[in-house]
Amino acid sequence: MWIRHLALLLIGGLLLGSSGLHPAHAPFDDLRKPAEHEMDRPGDSAALAVPIAHDPDTAQALARALAAVYATHQDAFRTNETQNWDFDYVSERWREDGEDWKALIASLETDVFPEIRDALRPMAARYGPTWTDIDAAYREAGITNNDVGSDVSISEMYRQLVANMEQVAQFRRDFAAGAYRNVQTDMDLIDEGFFMPEIRVKEAQKVKAYMELAHWFDPQNEDVNALLIRIDDYIDDVREGVEKEIDAGAWPGHAGGAPTHFADDLLAFFRGHEEWGAKPDVDVLAVAVRGGWQPAEYNPVGQVIQWRLPVFVAATKPLWRESSAARVYDLSVVAQKNNPAPRKPPFTGYWVGESYLIRLAKLPQQ
Repeated sequence: MWIRHLALLLIGGLLLGSSGLHPAHAPFDDLRKPAEHEMDRPGDSAALAVPIAHDPDTAQALARALAAVYATHQDAFRTNETQNWDFDYVSERWREDGEDWKALIASLETDVFPEIRDALRPMAARYGPTWTDIDAAYREAGITNNDVGSDVSISEMYRQLVANMEQVAQFRRDFAAGAYRNVQTDMDLIDEGFFMPEIRVKEAQKVKAYMELAHWFDPQNEDVNALLIRIDDYIDDVREGVEKEIDAGAWPGHAGGAPTHFADDLLAFFRGHEEWGAKPDVDVLAVAVRGGWQPAEYNPVGQVIQWRLPVFVAATKPLWRESSAARVYDLSVVAQKNNPAPRKPPFTGYWVGESYLIRLAKLPQQ
């Protein structure tokens, strides 16, 4: 157990170190902390701003570099009709689209963010880290967007690029938190037996995959990390519960006094049925007649015009064979409709009731 926990913590540390974006900070936090060789008192933007009038050529060069980056990369943050940086907008499809979002963000952080930071940092270091600092400095110097060939003001380009990086960082956090909330519902459904036993473990394994994806989006989300620490134990518990459920399944056999002489006809019916044995991956293994003929349908004057026979049918397919199991169905098979109605084959259909899994070894050879 402790080895699993230690491995997860080590992996988390590696991911955090290689993600390209430390989630504890906004992606432009370093703009607020210019290097000490550039300023005498880091962090005090009002006291440290360098008047543009002292070096207008550098100011224009920085503004031109900003305008070039803005023109090149501003559209990279635009989304299409299926993408929106508001997680609530995409929450219905986060499972399906999560990997696409991951690829988009990784591309932005690798290819776009560095160039944006390279344009923003020297301006922040010289004139202050906020867009209002930039606006005040360039207004005082009389340098406008027209001087650098842009239709957008210098401070607005700065503000938009910072905001774009901020929204990506916020989306990372929102995605991880939203994914965690959603898998709580998934786990409740698993625990309540909403999913068939044969797919319950796979659903639990999906929860793990979703949380690993959420961890990529926000390695510091405490809820996600806590669930990842215990997820393998949870999957083991689900698997153990499924195995116990299969072990508990019992084959009832024929009921006393039932017309068991129809068993061969019932086997032939299900083994030849297009929804059962006629399917290449379905094997009908056994039938048990569970009672006598019962009315299935009456005519308007109360006469029985169709009879049904209660039966159990055991069948298996590759998914169940993986667990050495078959599924037992509680059915009613209906005979032909007529007046008088026959209580004998041929059978024309069936009604479906409950079902459960059973070990193959518990079934009779038929």
